[in-house]
Amino acid sequence: MSDPTAPIPTGLALTADEAFEDSVRARRRGDLQDEERHLRRAIGLDRAHVGALEALARVAAAQGRPAEAAVAEAEVRRWNGNWNTMAPVATVETAEDPRWAGYHEALRRAERPSCGETRRVLIVTNLFPPQEFGGYGRKMWEFAAELRRRGHAVRVLCADRPEFVRPGVAGDTDLEDAVERSLSLYGAWEDGVAHLDPDPERIKAIAHDNNQRILDDAYAFDCDACLVGNLDMLANGFLSVLADAGVPVVHCIGNSTPSYSFRGMPTSPLFRLGPASHWVMGSMARELYNVSRATVLYPGARVDLFHRPFPPAFDRLRIAFASLFVDYKGPQVLVEALALLAERGIDFDCVFAGEVLDPQLFDAVRQRCEALGFGGRVRFQGFLDRLGMIRLLARSNVLVFPSTYDEPFGISQVEAMASGVTVVTSATGGSREIVRDGVDGLHFTNGDADDLADRLAALAADPGRWAQLARAGQERALAFTIARTVDRIEALFEELGAIDPAQDGLRLL
Repeated sequence: MSDPTAPIPTGLALTADEAFEDSVRARRRGDLQDEERHLRRAIGLDRAHVGALEALARVAAAQGRPAEAAVAEAEVRRWNGNWNTMAPVATVETAEDPRWAGYHEALRRAERPSCGETRRVLIVTNLFPPQEFGGYGRKMWEFAAELRRRGHAVRVLCADRPEFVRPGVAGDTDLEDAVERSLSLYGAWEDGVAHLDPDPERIKAIAHDNNQRILDDAYAFDCDACLVGNLDMLANGFLSVLADAGVPVVHCIGNSTPSYSFRGMPTSPLFRLGPASHWVMGSMARELYNVSRATVLYPGARVDLFHRPFPPAFDRLRIAFASLFVDYKGPQVLVEALALLAERGIDFDCVFAGEVLDPQLFDAVRQRCEALGFGGRVRFQGFLDRLGMIRLLARSNVLVFPSTYDEPFGISQVEAMASGVTVVTSATGGSREIVRDGVDGLHFTNGDADDLADRLAALAADPGRWAQLARAGQERALAFTIARTVDRIEALFEELGAIDPAQDGLRLL
């Protein structure tokens, strides 16, 4: 059996379809070894190539590798839309094979609480998918879906802003029957910037109304735990009221600090902060928040959806940028690095994916690419839903994460690593906690296009080392699954729920 993670030889074909056609010709000649070589090349160039995966399953079975055949068959089913199903395990040999076992573990999803009993969980956040702006709402959706899948009763309260509907961002199950979009926001976002209502009295009235709605709903739902997301433009008074009433409250913090000051942080021992990274926790500590009552809750990623069992081809740089198109996400830094690669004669192509919030920057970057003569080597795909992102990463071998501001986390890095794509990152803020430089990815100096170009060039010059980083990155991604974070949330609910309100002098409703 050939090593499925070894770098795939170059020079066999320019595209996945051409490599697949070469495999068909090899099959007609009866050359099974050459057929497999071309099939691996096709899959390396496009891990969503169903025809090549089907053929590889046949070849692997014919050569006595049932586990690899089962993995390839499962990938075919996933790309055909069956994302939550696995291919049947036909034999004991397959079930015990480490290749199948590793694949099954990466795709496994919990179906019961990790500790304690099921709860009635009220989730409060300002925006909830499919209404989305950034990644905050998406992580709250995933937490809600995972809690519900484990048997918890879930109710979501949020605002209703139809202008932020983004198709394909909600997830792979329907939660809308548990969502109440009745809260109001005392502001809006324009061109990626938040603008509060100019009338302080109106802000106060909206916040008061939101607090009352949340508390009324909490009592009607009879919640015994509350998970909170982004409270910008919403309210925060309900936090203390619920915690003081004996309801465990966990507030997930996805920005450098919460929307309230340290003086507004609830004092109840039943309240717990959940910063998105150790960097966020440090940021809050510097602003005098009581982080002795904080537990890091990484946003996590759907590793089960993004995981790819077959490696990409490490032949040439096929780069993805997947973020909002604004200057602080650094697309302009990547373009200048591409210019330096072109000067050195290093081959690449690059896809920019992400919603355009700064049209002027987008036009400047596109014009710069045209002036550099990149032609078809650089493409702009705009907003991609989750399946679009999965497909983009299936055709890439590098994700550049060039953010120039301190990121609280960086979900796209985990998604890329799960896909077997090597991450080259500016490692700002909490994003540094995901990728370990030289171990499972590469860091470059923030804002330094020359250093970024050097890192990319180093990958192209050493495919063997590149493949090692990709394998290590895929292993690393398993530490940041949604399931692991929900395990921690459940443990927090159990810990806080064990506190006796009477002994702690808490006020009961």
